[in-house]
Amino acid sequence: MTNQVATIEKTKAPAKVNAVIPQNRTEISEFSVDLIAAGMVPNSYNKGSAQEVHAKLCMCITKGLEIGMPPMMALQSIYIINNIPAIYGDGAIALVQRSGKIEWMKETIEGKGSTDNWTAVCEIKRVGQEEPYRRTFSFEQAKRAKLATKPGPWMAYPERMLQMRARALALRDGFADVLCGLGIAEEVQDIPVQQESVSTAFLDDGDDTDAIEDHSTEQTQEEQPADKPKADPEDWANKFIAAVKACATVDEVNALHTKHQTVLDRYADEYEDTYQRMRDAEDARIEQLSQEAA
Repeated sequence: MTNQVATIEKTKAPAKVNAVIPQNRTEISEFSVDLIAAGMVPNSYNKGSAQEVHAKLCMCITKGLEIGMPPMMALQSIYIINNIPAIYGDGAIALVQRSGKIEWMKETIEGKGSTDNWTAVCEIKRVGQEEPYRRTFSFEQAKRAKLATKPGPWMAYPERMLQMRARALALRDGFADVLCGLGIAEEVQDIPVQQESVSTAFLDDGDDTDAIEDHSTEQTQEEQPADKPKADPEDWANKFIAAVKACATVDEVNALHTKHQTVLDRYADEYEDTYQRMRDAEDARIEQLSQEAA
């Protein structure tokens, strides 16, 4: 029996793999197309038509490059909240730390829980500056902003939310050059969203019929009342198309059509091209909404 010593050959350390960094708009667009094809689109970007999703991905990657993040890291860190690109508080701290511009940071909670003087304090010292940025956010402020009773994190983890609000204020004031306009998610998600509603009062059937009758009758200019200008059916059609585009569901599109069925039938008889333009707008909106719901 012979004793042999096993030998292990030395291997070279694996070469460092660098992140793929797009260099121009075309490369950013191509990278976004690959993400969609691979099914790797984050939920906050995967809303709307395919064109909208692609555009959001391009904007995310562009924003990431502005703050020094490679594309995949940007997709994992930057979120679309209330149509604003934002980064969560922990990610914002990481971003600032990577910049090398922060000297120290201290966060504390003062006061008794659930009282008005319950306050989160965040102090951040920036390199090269004598005084730290000290920002606070109290439970009294949260109540005044109607956050304390807001369902979700504010009711479940109020102390954490106070901390994130104070941190957001300090980061935005002290390191605006690092964040480059990025919102802090815990702050942005509390911004009330103004839901735009489009009134369709101008599509009342009485006015619709008048608009068409003004063109369909054989009245001469002298027979027209002086205080009643001749209506333009194209104007009503354009307003109808705008209302169709504002519909949020397929049911709303169908309901809008049903409500004005009589007038639309008259357009079909007397203004065939205009009627077809309105129907095309309906079909396009229904197809878009169906794709978004899929």
